[in-house]
Amino acid sequence: MFYQDALNMFYQVKDLNADHKGRQSLIADQSEDVIIRYKLLPKAHMEYINPAVKHLTRYKPEIFFRHPRLALGLIHPDDRLQFMPSLAHPGKLEHSNLYRLKTKNGDLRWIKTA
Repeated sequence: MFYQDALNMFYQVKDLNADHKGRQSLIADQSEDVIIRYKLLPKAHMEYINPAVKHLTRYKPEIFFRHPRLALGLIHPDDRLQFMPSLAHPGKLEHSNLYRLKTKNGDLRWIKTA
């Protein structure tokens, strides 16, 4: 009996987590701000990027999954050293920063990290 109760509870929690992630994705997908989840370890790869990235960069979100270093490559070379700490310590910066980003068609846009 205990095993069956524990198993049922496990599946209920699993379903809640899946529903929560689904709602998070739905909200992020509708945002006009670019939202990225990028893992550095054990191997650098893009976990999530919302559709707003196409408006900002002119690249479809799918290209960032195939080319995980593209996002960093779009940061203007003169801004990359300043940008790197935001990758190493996400969420721990005391203030937001402005960076230049080069779009697919070569335009420069200013972005702000938060």
